Amino acid sequence: MIQEMAYELVSGEHPPFPSCHASNEVVLVNGVVQCVCFAGSKEGANDIGI
Repeated sequence: MIQEMAYELVSGEHPPFPSCHASNEVVLVNGVVQCVCFAGSKEGANDIGI
């Protein structure tokens, strides 16, 4: 269980992509929180990366 969580921008103040969506978080067995999302020019575009 997460007891304390801090807010911070994962990609910094000026991310290298205009759109980010469908984020997911999971707590790993060692307690580290992993975050993933799709990012690119827009949802459904061919430049989307995870």
